[in-house]
Amino acid sequence: MKLKNVSHSVNDIYWFVLPLILPGLLERYNLSYSKAGGILTLFLAVAGVGSFISGKISDSLGRKQILGYGFILSAAGFIAAGFAPSYTLFMGIITITAIGVSTFHPVMYAVIDETVTSNKGKILGIYEAFGTGAILLMYLINGFLITRIGIRGVLVVTAVPAIFMGSIFLAVKSILPAAHRKAVSDKTVKKDPALFTLFLLFMAAVVARVFTVMAVMNFLPLLFVKYLGFSQNTAVYISGLFFAGGIIGSIFVGRLSDKVDSVIMLILGSLLIVLCITVLSFNMPVFIYPAAVFVLGLAGSAAFVNQNLLTTKLGNHLGKGESFGVLMGAITLTGAVSPALFGMSIDAWGFSKSLLLFLIPSLIGIILLILVRIRMKALPMKV
Repeated sequence: MKLKNVSHSVNDIYWFVLPLILPGLLERYNLSYSKAGGILTLFLAVAGVGSFISGKISDSLGRKQILGYGFILSAAGFIAAGFAPSYTLFMGIITITAIGVSTFHPVMYAVIDETVTSNKGKILGIYEAFGTGAILLMYLINGFLITRIGIRGVLVVTAVPAIFMGSIFLAVKSILPAAHRKAVSDKTVKKDPALFTLFLLFMAAVVARVFTVMAVMNFLPLLFVKYLGFSQNTAVYISGLFFAGGIIGSIFVGRLSDKVDSVIMLILGSLLIVLCITVLSFNMPVFIYPAAVFVLGLAGSAAFVNQNLLTTKLGNHLGKGESFGVLMGAITLTGAVSPALFGMSIDAWGFSKSLLLFLIPSLIGIILLILVRIRMKALPMKV
């Protein structure tokens, strides 16, 4: 499990390094805000499609090769992007890099699901905590380095861990314990129309919640500076509390999820997300806002752990890799679209109204989860 946790930490930082260097990219390539946003949208869109494809092929091809070459491609891409002389070439390189980054999550979630037989919530919670902790650490380290070694240096330094991880995956004999190898290879997928419908309903609920959370999370620093009047440094630190809350939420809720129904936990987490964003939309005492961001991160990570647990149950009609590929693809594509729409909403109606408006998808998602819960209870033998 150590290799899984460490490799998750390495991969997760590549999903968040581009927002960190975005201000520098504006200056380097003399970009408009729309073109700068296009970098993130393209990266996430390609990664979303790549996640689905990686999950699909991982059920038939060697998973350690997919992981190993994915890390190598990620490292090569970020290093090359640091030396890209033009915006057009940078976008081309980032497109290829996103393919490498996308290979990890659907494959590794499938491996964990197949090899962990008890305390799965606890294991997934620790696994998510490693990823969230790495993101927080990456922001602290690269925030310090970027004024000293620039964008190119940050991209090169950030790419180095992927070289080591890729080499390790390609060198090891197998990422599955020996006792699991034959069992996994002999496993066949059972098609179940009822579970397929339930899975689609569940995925719609996930997309609805992620639509809200990704939009707000990406705009937290701007929210605190432009709307709430905090300094830029303070805004960065408060926004970092989202990831700090995520670490606590992953560990604590992961343990709790082994004892409490995952749908119930997901509903409660979604309600907490709605409450926190509602708080951010109103004038409150200053100390309330950092607490709201911390709890928002906690609730977000709690929801993430439980949606993964539910995917292992409701995705049985697909291959393990394919089901997690669909999950990660849907999440990533949603994350590519929702921040852009949130920015347009802010331009039209301001921060406060936009925050409340973007709660609507999460509220719809809660209703869908209630329907999932009802239908799951009607299919006790299948889930």
